[in-house]
Amino acid sequence: MDKKKLIVQFNEANFDLIEKYCVKYNFLSLKKILSLVKLKTSSEEKYKHLEPWIQWYSFYTGLSYEEHQTFNLGDCLKKEHKNFIEDYAKKNKKVSIFSAMNLKPSKYFSTYIPDPWTESESIGSKIDKLVSSNLRNVVNENASLSLSLKDITGLFFLVGLPRNISDIKLTLSALISFLRKERSSLAAQFDYFISKYALRRTMKDNSDLSLIFLNGLAHIQHHYFLNSEFVAGKNPAWYSNGDDDIYKALKIYDQTFAQIFKYIKKYNYEIWIITGLTQKEYPEPFCYWRFKNHKELISNFTNIEFDIFPRMTRDFEVKSNKENIHFFEDFLKNSTIVNNGIENKAFLNVNKTSENTIFASFAHNTSSKKVSLNYNNKNICLENELNFIALKNAGHTQSGWAFTNRDQNKIKNDSHLNIWDLNKVIMDN
Repeated sequence: MDKKKLIVQFNEANFDLIEKYCVKYNFLSLKKILSLVKLKTSSEEKYKHLEPWIQWYSFYTGLSYEEHQTFNLGDCLKKEHKNFIEDYAKKNKKVSIFSAMNLKPSKYFSTYIPDPWTESESIGSKIDKLVSSNLRNVVNENASLSLSLKDITGLFFLVGLPRNISDIKLTLSALISFLRKERSSLAAQFDYFISKYALRRTMKDNSDLSLIFLNGLAHIQHHYFLNSEFVAGKNPAWYSNGDDDIYKALKIYDQTFAQIFKYIKKYNYEIWIITGLTQKEYPEPFCYWRFKNHKELISNFTNIEFDIFPRMTRDFEVKSNKENIHFFEDFLKNSTIVNNGIENKAFLNVNKTSENTIFASFAHNTSSKKVSLNYNNKNICLENELNFIALKNAGHTQSGWAFTNRDQNKIKNDSHLNIWDLNKVIMDN
């Protein structure tokens, strides 16, 4: 009989760094992860392919990027590749998905909450749908931290009634972080509550396979890596208050994994904790900006009907009919940012994702908001149109980790393998 499995996608967690904190601090649950059977993973060699949504898609499908050619977040909805999760669900197995990045929905899933950047409908109860909508709103409004009444209601269902002192403390701490707009703490706190909700649903559904995606630490490392006491370099005073944001986050993740280990012990689950990629600090960090209202801003340059779908941080996708999509391709390729009289490309990574959609990333990366967007001799001042995301502190590396409580003798593969081969190891009983 197959053992029930819980896969925690601890996105881009750098366990080289985490281990240093564990040596100095008493993070019992993180130490427990490090004591499990460890496999090292590798991914793509080209840096432009070292994106988490590419690696995770490779993990699901068992295909390298060269084989699946899925480049953008959300492109899972445009592809027909088989994946091991749906294949398993088709065997009359109960499968629950909680925000797994770039994983398309399936009618075979018992519960499916999509990642906040993929435009697909959730599968499950009314509360699942409310939580899904809430997570999308919160993540995509991260720059401004503005919540509606519906978002707050969704948060109530996500958090649930506090059952112990840790829950009460973290709920109050999250409220304080929100009021103070402390994004680094909020990212880890949200992961705590996401995992708590996912565990409750997994055990209620008696799921045979469950995936829980935790993205907060990836966000914190990207934007606060240089604040770590174990990393050389330093963020500027205007950006950092001197706190070690990595340490503060790991304190929360220690509690997060404490509740995960409690559940898997009680319900006898096999666990896999997978990072996909890891991160390494940049010698010179740079700024990330995001449009406050993508559609409103771009509408200054055209009367053509279009829709726009914000993705992670500075990324977005434009959709129009195929007769007019060429305008947006030209706009995105030829717009410039004017900064103190100097012009640079306004958008990077411009590529058509279908006959009527096109993807791009906002390219401006200096600390100044006093810039303008220029196209066909029309200029729009962006000073009041941008939200500051963060100072990018770290980039991706191809190495990763997988930790499991499975007996080492029952793992037939080498200790080092490609991320697209890992699902075969996990499902090999």
